[in-house]
Amino acid sequence: MAVVLIHAPDNFATEQLEGLARVCERTALPCALAAVDSTKIPGLLAMFGVVQTPYLLIFRDRGALYAEPVQPTAPGLEALLARMQQLDMDEVHAEIEAQRQAQEALLMRRACPTVRSGPARSRK
Repeated sequence: MAVVLIHAPDNFATEQLEGLARVCERTALPCALAAVDSTKIPGLLAMFGVVQTPYLLIFRDRGALYAEPVQPTAPGLEALLARMQQLDMDEVHAEIEAQRQAQEALLMRRACPTVRSGPARSRK
């Protein structure tokens, strides 16, 4: 599990990052921690719609499971990380794939009939 704390440049979030490390140690969860200055990677902010800091991102098995503005507190983080660890990632990936297919089907219904049926065949 990767935990990323996005912070403002004038608020390095050392205390929050140290608090996250203590929570991971206490709960014995395997965590990789990172703090990101919000001015250094604007693409990351745009990708997750970050408009205020601090902002917490939690990743597990190639997917973002949590992306919310937060003021991290130890008890809240412990509960959150425990919930993230308990998720059945096969179910999560299956649900994401089902949503992707549903969105693709919706887009196909909105396409013109020619696009849906494929290219026209020449008649001989």
